[in-house]
Amino acid sequence: PDLTLFAALLPRLAIGPGNLEVQLRLSGTIGAPGLSGNATLQAEQVEVGSAGIQLKEVRLKGESQDGRSWRLSGATTSGGGKLAVEGSAELDPARGWPARLRVRGERFEAVNLRDYWALVSPDLTLTLDKERLTVEGELRVPEAQIRPRRGGGEVVTVSRDAVIVGGEAEQEKAALRAFYARVRLILGDKVEFSGFGLRSRIAGELSIEDAPDSVVKGNGELR
Repeated sequence: PDLTLFAALLPRLAIGPGNLEVQLRLSGTIGAPGLSGNATLQAEQVEVGSAGIQLKEVRLKGESQDGRSWRLSGATTSGGGKLAVEGSAELDPARGWPARLRVRGERFEAVNLRDYWALVSPDLTLTLDKERLTVEGELRVPEAQIRPRRGGGEVVTVSRDAVIVGGEAEQEKAALRAFYARVRLILGDKVEFSGFGLRSRIAGELSIEDAPDSVVKGNGELR
């Protein structure tokens, strides 16, 4: 089938011509499901309006022989750069549908907006289990342009530790997995800042760590 259904389900994405090939076999029970076979999605292009980028030559593939363990892979390009994903996932609801993905890329255009533009070269590992989502690895930013505009006023944000008693936010927070991150951020010599009467280049490295109920920590030097 073509990707018309995906375009309807994902209105924030403009999905170009493509196709979906599926050969699946369902087995097992609700508590111990089994799904074997393979599925491949291909699209000539996908426009991500919120980031201002256009993904080209999008390809996602999943396959399983035993109906429990799935091998996952994918690749795309953006702004002349490349991004690839590979990993695995388990159909095990008791363990929270665990998955592990490695994301690698080279000069991939991640954002292209009026205020921000950036090429990134990631080498990140995402691990998902019943209790937590963990992101680890390295993120290089060889080129970027940061051009913030003067706003009409200050924006006050709510701390992620704040709890709205009796509100939906409390229920949503309880349903989310805990997020952990340990990422080495490396800025190249073509990262530029221009705004508020200032113009400069930013380079250096930061080791960034994040965990629930803790402030984001950064250790390193930017110059």
